[in-house]
Amino acid sequence: MLAVCLLPGILFSTAAHAQPGSGTAIIIPSSDVAAGSSGTWTITYTATDNFSTGVVRLVIPSGWSVPQILSSSSAGYVTANGTTPIDITGRNITINVDTLSVGETVDIVYGDVSGSSSGAADVQTDIEADVVFTVQSDPLAASPVAIASSPTVNVVAGDPARLVISPVDSTITAGEFGRYILRTVDTFGNPSAPAANQTITLLAGGGSFYDKDDHGTTLTELVIASGSRAAEVDFRHTIKNTAAGYFLVFLDNDGVLPLLQSANTIVYVDNAAADTSASSIETDAATAIANDIDEIGITVTARDQFGNAVSGVAVVLTVTGSDNTITQPAVVTDAAGEATGSVRSTVAEPKNIRATADGTLLEDIIGITFTAGDVDLAVSTIGAVPLTLLANGTDVTAVTVTALDANGNAVPGAAVVL
Repeated sequence: MLAVCLLPGILFSTAAHAQPGSGTAIIIPSSDVAAGSSGTWTITYTATDNFSTGVVRLVIPSGWSVPQILSSSSAGYVTANGTTPIDITGRNITINVDTLSVGETVDIVYGDVSGSSSGAADVQTDIEADVVFTVQSDPLAASPVAIASSPTVNVVAGDPARLVISPVDSTITAGEFGRYILRTVDTFGNPSAPAANQTITLLAGGGSFYDKDDHGTTLTELVIASGSRAAEVDFRHTIKNTAAGYFLVFLDNDGVLPLLQSANTIVYVDNAAADTSASSIETDAATAIANDIDEIGITVTARDQFGNAVSGVAVVLTVTGSDNTITQPAVVTDAAGEATGSVRSTVAEPKNIRATADGTLLEDIIGITFTAGDVDLAVSTIGAVPLTLLANGTDVTAVTVTALDANGNAVPGAAVVL
């Protein structure tokens, strides 16, 4: 117990005016402290009212070691004026004060290492300005109220320990630029600026890195400047790879301390939009019989401007000429960028095949030919001009045989015998 002898008259006078929440407090040391570090802090309360069976209470901030009085060799060990505090509940350290005169002090040592270095208190791991060590008081009772200005400390980042890359495992579109941010952080991930320039080697399994402000300049190194906590670089590739992607390696091997842990990531490259000049049409045959049975298979391949297959494209086929039966692709283009259909016809003639991809006409044009089938005697014709002539051995008539197939198409090359 803290005991201060006071004259009865003075005590009565002070008691008449003493209020909860009176007094002042300071913390030593009050300098900035690194996140996740450990140390010892002394919080000194100074009375501005005379105490009579009152209390002083200190509330330890969240994230710091929970205060304790059971072991001097365990984190967060607490003493007060050389003795252990009367009561600790959670993060509340309560000192019962018998008497305390104006100007007298109570010293609470948080993280006391006088018995063992293991008694030090651990600091929260996230950075924060003005972390409050709340001090409460009640000179005359046990219902303390926070004083007007409890002491604070700033929790700042520790030294750089790691290199963090963002985004991680992202997807970009072929031909476009993806922005990567390199950050230096302390052990707990708090942004931390290096004291010296850090040169980071940039490696990629494909594609190239570029200056973020000049896409005409490729980079193989990037500097995180002294006092800065980040740097940015752009990446571009034109070859689609959505399965395995491309490894990006950011390697700090410049020999300048600290040698930051390398952080790698994967970038997946997806195709760009279908390009009308890069997409193509192919057929499985150049000719077919115009019998409405034989057909020519058609494959449309949607590609972007870099030659990457484009899936999910709706393809519609068109064929010139007449009497065509077109089988449109049943589904959109597959992973290979392909959609298939077919055409058959009853009219023997040259025809052109064209296609649209998502409503846009492709530049590619494929010529095909449907030819006549076998001669159909029921459809073929024979005629003569004139139909009547003299049987004089000299008059003649011109006989014309027209060989046609079942659909009325002329059949060239048929041998005719009259």
